[in-house]
Amino acid sequence: MKPTTPKKKIQDVENLLTTLNYKYKYEKVENFSVNRIQDKVIVEMIKNDENKRYEFSTGQTGRELGKHIAKKAFQDLQNWTHSRRINHNSW
Repeated sequence: MKPTTPKKKIQDVENLLTTLNYKYKYEKVENFSVNRIQDKVIVEMIKNDENKRYEFSTGQTGRELGKHIAKKAFQDLQNWTHSRRINHNSW
């Protein structure tokens, strides 16, 4: 997130992640860069004083993986929303 991201928006994201039981933490990141080379996205940074490099395919395989991850996240959100409705109705 950018330093200019409103605190309320950060809190909303944190609350959603916590409610969905996703583990998250903040880490120091410097020299962050993203580059595209053909069908790869390359992310480089210094994270907690250690050089990191990640490569993601944007070709067909990468798109399929992205769809799978998005589908799983959407299912988790639907399950969470459904469970909140059930819990709310039982009050």
